[in-house]
Amino acid sequence: MRPQKKLLKEQGITYVGLWEPPYFVKQLGSASQNTASMCDFFKTEEYVRHLAGLGVNQIWCNFSKGYGLKFEHAEQVKIRRMCGCARKHGLMVLAYCTGGSLTPETLRRDFPGNPGIVDDMVARRADGRLCSYGNDAYQVWRCRPDYTSPVYMAWQKRVIKKALDFGCHGIHFDNTDVLSEPAACRCSRCARMFREFVRTKYGGRNAAAGMARWGRADFRFVTVPWYDEWNDPVMQREIEGANSQAWLLFRQQTFNACLAEWADYIHSLGGICEYNCGKSLGFNYRAYSAINDEIVLDKADIFFNESAYPLGYTMRGAPITRVREHKIAQAFDIPMITYNDSSHQMAEAFAFNPGMLGMWSMEDRPELQKDRLAWFKFYHKHKHYQTWQESLAETAVYMQHESLTFSIFGAYMTQCALTQLLQEERIPFNLAYKKDLAGLERYKLLIVADAFCLTEAEAAAIGVWVRKGGHLLTVGRTGERDDNFLLRTKLKEVRSVADLSRAHEPENVFTPLTGESYTRDFIKKVGRGMAAHITKLVHAEEPRVHDRSEWMIRPELLHRPENSAAVMKYIDRLLPDRNIAVVSGADLLVDLCRRRDTGEGIVHIFNVAWAKGRTADATVTFRWNTPVNSLTRIGWDIREAPVKFKALPCGAVFKLKGIRESAVVIVNKE
Repeated sequence: MRPQKKLLKEQGITYVGLWEPPYFVKQLGSASQNTASMCDFFKTEEYVRHLAGLGVNQIWCNFSKGYGLKFEHAEQVKIRRMCGCARKHGLMVLAYCTGGSLTPETLRRDFPGNPGIVDDMVARRADGRLCSYGNDAYQVWRCRPDYTSPVYMAWQKRVIKKALDFGCHGIHFDNTDVLSEPAACRCSRCARMFREFVRTKYGGRNAAAGMARWGRADFRFVTVPWYDEWNDPVMQREIEGANSQAWLLFRQQTFNACLAEWADYIHSLGGICEYNCGKSLGFNYRAYSAINDEIVLDKADIFFNESAYPLGYTMRGAPITRVREHKIAQAFDIPMITYNDSSHQMAEAFAFNPGMLGMWSMEDRPELQKDRLAWFKFYHKHKHYQTWQESLAETAVYMQHESLTFSIFGAYMTQCALTQLLQEERIPFNLAYKKDLAGLERYKLLIVADAFCLTEAEAAAIGVWVRKGGHLLTVGRTGERDDNFLLRTKLKEVRSVADLSRAHEPENVFTPLTGESYTRDFIKKVGRGMAAHITKLVHAEEPRVHDRSEWMIRPELLHRPENSAAVMKYIDRLLPDRNIAVVSGADLLVDLCRRRDTGEGIVHIFNVAWAKGRTADATVTFRWNTPVNSLTRIGWDIREAPVKFKALPCGAVFKLKGIRESAVVIVNKE
């Protein structure tokens, strides 16, 4: 574990965000007469001491808004003084640095001998114009950077070094994403690098892959995909064209390589690295923003999801939570930051987040936020039940990267529907990535849904686990394409008229494992394990066809599948004896965890229904690998107290009444 991650595990996170410098607020048109003085006051020792007294332990403070080091120097000097105050009072400071926008007109001051070099740093559209910042705010003085620019990379490292030299503990990178098509950079360098990317991946020694995927292996003149009003990329529900797929993978490679290089540089200087990669609610960020979880989150120490789903209910009554977002961060064991400013949101974070509790707004009045302050106090006493916890979920949902990249809606919506079902059925689950395939033995059930690009290597690793006793549920189009995106067929070559009738008979990557063609629902024993398949999920609500605004999974689309009964019939057979079962009349999320440093157990019960002011009663049965000697309930609004329970041969059963936001029960508390 990196020292930075270990430090965050020990401290946990309760933060305040001093995001914007006064000159930006003025240019935005949002400033008041006292804005500048208020920004100055936030950097004084009096305010820092005030935050420390509230229980805040991190300040995220404006440092670089992309205006340039010379232009922003006077403000940065104030931050250097604030860092000294923060260290004195035990707070960490993360420098807010935009990783996704530049203001060329002031940035040119950093290069007095050659101001025109800034033109190399900015992203260009196909027509040569600047790529705007976007984000629906008409901030048309800001433009997107070109992540392939060596000049930009060198300049950003100067920003990082200055921030850490000035006393900041780390860097909070905002806006770290690429604009959706067709707004990505199309300068001559990006076009040349894309050509080289394609030639490397599909030409030369990889010519066979080029012939299979493109029908050719000569890519000397390959071009970046172009879009127009007749080929709207936002309406491209699935990316099937070879050049469009390659362009998305190229965007991911160049962008994530940039983020990884920044992280490595920050870590080499002893700093903490945080990325804000989430700006739009419920959208497929792999395709639209060029983000690869397994690169970004492996390098990051903190992850900011600015657009987590609202906590509560849809108009049709389906419970909505942020557990999906929390589980992404949990898969990489890093804190996920959200705008948690209510006790209900903080209860959810304490149960499922790897290390962050909540935020304090700059102008919050303590006398009006007694619940939040009580949570902060509780958190600093008991935070290691969150920061060092490890989920003991027996179910994992596999996140197949290429399928989720190339399917704007289908695969992503299937993931949402299945995780919604697991939540509502109170089945704890984790998200698994390619990095986790070597450790599948920790799970009893793996769900692989609509992973139509699942590779031979991934399927082989899963197959080994199944034969040894694992239980696999595949859904939808999983395994239908080969490693070159060709549809798998039983008949590999057509050589006669008779063959034509069989030309479209499908095969599946798991056919060698199960002997099935995957054209029907089935469940069967395989080796010491089991495999099951459901041909299709029936969604309760679909996005509006050909509606340009329907490019994301709106909260109203978050529903368990219509054929949930059929899905649960298989899940109950594949996971008949769960390590935790909760009976309740309310909408609850549950998890069974172990504290890694002490071995104590943790039962989390989160009451979604508290969004409607409804308490919950629950009967909980769980398994434990040692005798259960004690159960202890802790909470921000209750006194620590023992819980009555009935010991079982391998666990215990207990009842709780009147659960408000959540219940946290410690097994064999030290």
